[in-house]
Amino acid sequence: MIYYCISLPDQIDRRARMTQQFTQLSLKVNWFDAIRPDDDMPVIYQRTKRLNQYGYDLTTGEMGCFLSHRAVWLDFINRTNESKSNDLCSIFEDDIILNTDFCNIITELETIKDQWDYVRFFAMFSRKKTNIQSTLPSGHQLIEFLKPPRGTQGYILNRHAALTLLKLTEQMIHPIDDTIDQVWRHNLKMFCITPALVIEDANLVSSIGSRKRSKLKLSTKIKRELYRAPEAIRRTFWQYKTRLRWLLQR
Repeated sequence: MIYYCISLPDQIDRRARMTQQFTQLSLKVNWFDAIRPDDDMPVIYQRTKRLNQYGYDLTTGEMGCFLSHRAVWLDFINRTNESKSNDLCSIFEDDIILNTDFCNIITELETIKDQWDYVRFFAMFSRKKTNIQSTLPSGHQLIEFLKPPRGTQGYILNRHAALTLLKLTEQMIHPIDDTIDQVWRHNLKMFCITPALVIEDANLVSSIGSRKRSKLKLSTKIKRELYRAPEAIRRTFWQYKTRLRWLLQR
């Protein structure tokens, strides 16, 4: 297992707070300096596609978050032996509080690593339509969502997932968590664990910035929906197939 924590190098207080938690859990974690995009937009940013689908740009913080997670996946791949497929990697952001039983739950996840490619430790949004994939000895459950739960505060993934997501993120259009949640594109075995293994620290402000946007013109909204239609159809088709699979599994 390789552990990473993504953090801006000048966030000394955050790093100190996370270091204390990692020490208490005896976790050896690699610090990864979060990427701050310069004034020029990243080469992989597809601005025209972004504006067509949303009507506004990604924020600088969202771009930095996207690039940072992608860079960690690449570092993980480069560190592992090419002949192995079961290497695992856990990634944290620096605004979280870890469950005190974190290490024991990770051990349980490792024992069933053939069942998953990517497990989110925390979901930003609770979703009504879910399916239980597996129940761990501790009572924690792996949950599959029909709608994206969003969030990249903490997660574990295997080598196959890292390679797949690197391919998927060769173009930057959506925020990183929205891109990861496009299961209908990557077909990874993706779940979320509950109760959560990490939670957001309510005392800290996100370094990504606010996602609130100004109101769009009606013409822009119509254009946006037209460009989103093919993806929406693909997502809906995946949801119907997933519902059917859930029914057959019961």
